[in-house]
Amino acid sequence: VFDASYRYRNKVIQVFSSASTITALQNKRHLERILEGLRHYLEKEPRSLVIAKKALEPIIKPLLPPEAAFTWFFGNRGSNEFMGFKQVIVFGAPGFDMETVLMYASCLYYDRNLSTECGLEPRTYTGTSSAINVFRFREQLIQNILEVSREDESYQSLNRGRLVLDPAITLILMTNIVIEQLPVSELISMDDLIGRRPDSGAE
Repeated sequence: VFDASYRYRNKVIQVFSSASTITALQNKRHLERILEGLRHYLEKEPRSLVIAKKALEPIIKPLLPPEAAFTWFFGNRGSNEFMGFKQVIVFGAPGFDMETVLMYASCLYYDRNLSTECGLEPRTYTGTSSAINVFRFREQLIQNILEVSREDESYQSLNRGRLVLDPAITLILMTNIVIEQLPVSELISMDDLIGRRPDSGAE
């Protein structure tokens, strides 16, 4: 059984971007930029496991060197298929879309009149003094549903590479979300990583 309170001892590099909305990767320009960042880390360490949404598999797989592998959030659990990699890369973030979150909320809290107001909230990366705006629902009961599918699944997915068995594996988080259990060793912006103009997340 995976212990959600466990704290990895691995080096954590987090790449953040100013494109911080829940649908950021649907933006073609932002997706191209983060793919360029992915290429950078794959060139540095080909023996990498890339974890992303299943819908991105046709885009990411052609970029992978022979030594690398791809798996998706909510996918392979409880197996040792992905042992032996030197780097685990989380590309983007999982998470229910707004309609799914609200559907679950309406089922769980059908007898309550909950506010569906949402917005951006600053959250500080663990181990740093830097904060990023992260999408959230103002109502905590609804936000809890989103975080189970986003922060909790992101954290759980990391162990596909069996980081608990090898603290030498480097963890790359190419996402804005803040995983509180992971102290960040190195925080870098997408702009600095790929050396291009600021990414506003707009077309």
